[in-house]
Amino acid sequence: MKGDALYLMEDDYIVKQLKVIGEGAGAAIASVFRLDKRQVDLGEVEDEQGNVVSGNDLLETYLNSGMIHKGFLLIQAKQVKLSYFEFSVLKSYFIRYLKELSEEDKAKLAIDAKKIAYFQRKIDDFILAF
Repeated sequence: MKGDALYLMEDDYIVKQLKVIGEGAGAAIASVFRLDKRQVDLGEVEDEQGNVVSGNDLLETYLNSGMIHKGFLLIQAKQVKLSYFEFSVLKSYFIRYLKELSEEDKAKLAIDAKKIAYFQRKIDDFILAF
């Protein structure tokens, strides 16, 4: 009997429309989570030698060179210049990058779950401060 009621509910026009809306919203949310840091413009920054370079390129250089803390500091410095959404995308990229490092790279860089949680907490503190 309960199965029949569920079947009748799914045949209802309004229920079908709500289901379509829910599926569409789910797809939109999924596409947002597929965003990555390339969609965030970090502008131009000065590197250690005083050269003006792309912030995106500098962040990539820091991460690829194992200078995780410098990458973190660059992200921190850009907090006030980015929208909440852009900063959230950048934060997600950074944390995902750390989590997806190979075990060998994590060991070499002294990155573990505690360190990742530390970076996440500090970045969340930036977001909550504004």
